[in-house]
Amino acid sequence: MIGNLGHDSYNGEFHCDILRSYTYFEDYLKRQPVYFSFDRITLYRLIEIQPDQPLNFILKRIDSPKGIINGSAFM
Repeated sequence: MIGNLGHDSYNGEFHCDILRSYTYFEDYLKRQPVYFSFDRITLYRLIEIQPDQPLNFILKRIDSPKGIINGSAFM
């Protein structure tokens, strides 16, 4: 999965540089594992940050949803 971190209506530059104000940049530069969850269910690991405008974040999904029963629904 390739994506950019930021709001889609943001008009300025967002994450165009690897800034030290975010811990995931520091951890990535130190080659420590970095994880993201956007919905508190699915977990992604940061694989690479590509220098582009804005920066591209390469993420790999490292989990699969648990407890899914085929043919059922939750409402």
